[in-house]
Amino acid sequence: MSWPPGLVHLTYETTLKGNRARRSSLWRKQGADAPWQMYYHQATPIPPGTV
Repeated sequence: MSWPPGLVHLTYETTLKGNRARRSSLWRKQGADAPWQMYYHQATPIPPGTV
């Protein structure tokens, strides 16, 4: 998939107090001098015992 300029999709996995989650976020930059801002975020819990 091709993303438009100024848009980045990140996926990663986190562990907090033994609880795991798969996370996805969209970051966008609206102009050359603008900072990156999180536009969307989702976390999906991973059931215990899942690889």
